[in-house]
Amino acid sequence: MSAAAALYGERLLEHARQPRWHGLLPPPATLGQASNRLCGDDVQVSLRLDGDHIMGFGFEADACAMTVAAASMLGDAIASRTLEEVAALATAFGDWLTSAGDDQTPAEIVQKTGFDAFAELKKLPSRRRCALLPFEAWEMAFRSRGH
Repeated sequence: MSAAAALYGERLLEHARQPRWHGLLPPPATLGQASNRLCGDDVQVSLRLDGDHIMGFGFEADACAMTVAAASMLGDAIASRTLEEVAALATAFGDWLTSAGDDQTPAEIVQKTGFDAFAELKKLPSRRRCALLPFEAWEMAFRSRGH
């Protein structure tokens, strides 16, 4: 297996080639943006909320395949979830991606949502932010709601 095939895997390539949730939602959606100055990746997410529930998600990215795949998978993972549940996923994914240990709680959440497809990034610290960038944009949208 090539290094690229090991890094991306079939699930990530599928989301990168044919991203779901692509396109920003029209107003009054809540918007968030995050950029990675090191590589130039930029991602915007839009959320439609009903109280604490996410009723809609969309994104646009001028980014690498890893970031596009992460944004697409984020849309799949957060559909009809509460803001609190998505915040827990974001924390679990970040903790899991940056840990060398075997903490079961983040690992279970990450596996349940399919983000374990990013396991190779645990070995590549310089690429981790690619997968985390859509979560950063989500957090910016979360923080800006109602403003």
